[in-house]
Order: sequence, then structure tokens, then C-alpha cells
Amino acid sequence: MGHQATVVMRMDTIHLIKDDPQFGRKLYDACVRHTGQSTPTSIIGGEGVVVSVHHCDYYQVILSGGGSAVTTKSCVEFQHDENAMKLNALKQFADELGYRVSKKSREKLPYKPDPRPNSPQEAEELGLV
Repeated sequence: MGHQATVVMRMDTIHLIKDDPQFGRKLYDACVRHTGQSTPTSIIGGEGVVVSVHHCDYYQVILSGGGSAVTTKSCVEFQHDENAMKLNALKQFADELGYRVSKKSREKLPYKPDPRPNSPQEAEELGLV
């Protein structure tokens, strides 16, 4: 496989590309400029941004919003197991922020509220007084 580009288009200005005979060239130029950059975006004439250009054998997590996007710093090798890909992506974001991800212990019980009343009125309503 080759490389792929992830592009975020701004819906507020998407109508501009239908009449822009240069849009294909702008998109091409933005993708080529972005290749190999660590910065997350390259402008495409105000209508959108190239978020990522990477090899198809790898995947990269992209959070899109606010007219731009945030990506993980590096790509992870593609896996056919969707859950494994999600877990690796979560671990990658956590690691970049200085955190670790670990699986919950099966022994941990779910939180149970304290059965004691919070007030004398509540105790009376529960028939404890």
C-alpha cells in the first residue's frame, strides 16, 4: 500500500471548493507540504486542513474539532483487531501526556453508596428511628 492523507474540511466554507478550479492543486500542494511534518495541520486555501499524511500500514489517532485537529505524535502499526488498535491508541495518547493505562482488576467491586442516612429526616423516612 501507499500513503494516505487525512483532511478536515470546514463545512462553513465547503461551498467555495465547488467553483474553485485550483482546489485540486491546493489540496495536492498541502498534502505534499505536510508529508514528514510533525505539526498537525497545513492550510488548504482556508477551506480545510491536512491533518496527517502517513503510510497505510499504520494508523494514527486524530481528534477533530474547532476547525483543526490534534493527532498522536507517531503512528502505530495497523492491526486487524479493532479493540487492540483502540487500546494502543489510548496508551499512546496517555503516554504522550505522562500517564499509564492499565486494565481494571476483576476483584474490584462497583461503587456502592453508603447505606447510612445523611440526616435525621432521612433516617426517619427509612424507618431507622
